[in-house]
Amino acid sequence: MRGEDDIVDRQRGFLTQHDREYLLGQHDEMSDNYENQKRYQIRERFRHAMFDFYFVSNHLSERDKRLLWPEIDNWLWQAQNRRQRQEEYEYPDPPLLARCWRDIVSLFVECHIMTGIPESEKLARWVIEEGVNKAVRRRTMQIHQMYRYVNSSLDWGVGESEKLLSYLQRIAYQIPTDPDAAEDYLNSLVDQGYITTTHGVYLYHTYVEEN
Repeated sequence: MRGEDDIVDRQRGFLTQHDREYLLGQHDEMSDNYENQKRYQIRERFRHAMFDFYFVSNHLSERDKRLLWPEIDNWLWQAQNRRQRQEEYEYPDPPLLARCWRDIVSLFVECHIMTGIPESEKLARWVIEEGVNKAVRRRTMQIHQMYRYVNSSLDWGVGESEKLLSYLQRIAYQIPTDPDAAEDYLNSLVDQGYITTTHGVYLYHTYVEEN
């Protein structure tokens, strides 16, 4: 993800700095046993962190909830300011924190969609739709002292599959010739899940460095 190197060295969340470096492949050689323990620790801490989201969502004060998003608040201020000035502009890139939340949703859906198990897809849909429903109902009650009817509906919009080789060739035709622009373009595709990091490295090496 673009900007991920900027958030490796920071205060501990449920991951330590060493955990982040491990996941990025920035670590010394490990024994198989140590690496298995490391992955187990990361999984367990993540599982327990997910349960803690329940307490934050349902029991943190409304004032504190509003103070959780400084990076997003700053982005919203910039976007709103540009719109109100009625200038010709493009919205600034979504802030890193917003992309982190997109990837949290993506992680859950990735593990529960297209599994061949109908109940799994229904559960993923329920999580997203009911998350929106609960937020709208609760926010309306807290701010306006009213009840608001909401029944969100998610359309997956999942289309046909394409063979990977032909897909990567189509991507290759669209890579900018300038190396910096090409790197930004491929990083953007990786960030949005259009290609993997391995694909991005291959495309850059094949169609940029070797040309």
